[in-house]
Amino acid sequence: MKRVPTYVILGFTLGLLAPCLQILAGLPAIYFSFHGLRQVYQSDGQLGGERLAQAGLILGGLGTLISLVGFGLVLAMPWFARARQAESMNRLRLIGEALGAYSQNDDRLPAATRDPEKLAPPERLSWMADLLPHLQPGTRQQTRWGDLAAQLDRSAGWEARANEAVLNTPVLVFQCPSHPDYNPNQRPAPTHYVAMAGVGERAAYLAREDRDAGAFGHDRAVRLAEVQRGTSHTLGVLETAHDNGPWLAGDRPTVRGMPPGDDLLGPDKPFGGMHRGLTILLFLDGSARLFHNDTAGSVLRQQSRLRE
Repeated sequence: MKRVPTYVILGFTLGLLAPCLQILAGLPAIYFSFHGLRQVYQSDGQLGGERLAQAGLILGGLGTLISLVGFGLVLAMPWFARARQAESMNRLRLIGEALGAYSQNDDRLPAATRDPEKLAPPERLSWMADLLPHLQPGTRQQTRWGDLAAQLDRSAGWEARANEAVLNTPVLVFQCPSHPDYNPNQRPAPTHYVAMAGVGERAAYLAREDRDAGAFGHDRAVRLAEVQRGTSHTLGVLETAHDNGPWLAGDRPTVRGMPPGDDLLGPDKPFGGMHRGLTILLFLDGSARLFHNDTAGSVLRQQSRLRE
């Protein structure tokens, strides 16, 4: 029986460990197996273990490859997170542009819910339905959203059979790609963004003259002239991973007030929960800005009001 070089035995043994220990065993396995294989080839048939050495090389290479792929993924994760964050900001900016286009006609923002007026706000169509024709102007998608708006039966609520097809149509601009449960094919099609109604859980029902009223409310289409704080200092739309609902639905799925308390942004909080340590907020001037999740609730409530 031919003698097997020590290098071959070491290389094969480390190769067996390489899938678990990865690069820690993989590189030594490649080293010892290579030198062991060279000894076998140079022995002119006196030494054995060629297949063991080859197996050690393969297993060592596999373990090293697993490590390199893992390291690559770890290094790439921050890049992917930044890419999703940038896309989230872009989608909010598109909503801001659509709000700006809508308000150009009569200098008003859309009401949080409007049609049909005979129904209670939770049964009506949301403000997002009014934005459809103004989304992504100058692109092929704008035609698609315009056609979708034309399918709406504004004499029926969002749950009516007449609006079922629209309800189940995803509008990706209304979804955040960083949502923990992001699923663009979910039915009914959800939204991860809500309009700011002001201060308090029932803010959407406040009279437009109320000190705590915000930019969006049921039956109140706010004029930009009423925004005393200035559009760059007044919240319009916020992202949220909490209690999401259909984009076509009026009331809580698409419009909310700023609640009491000081811990309002982040996972399991009223708003945010999409990006590590940060939440993206859209202001009425169309700017999407990053806020740290430790931002004081008093600051957010101040920016939720139309008036000083």
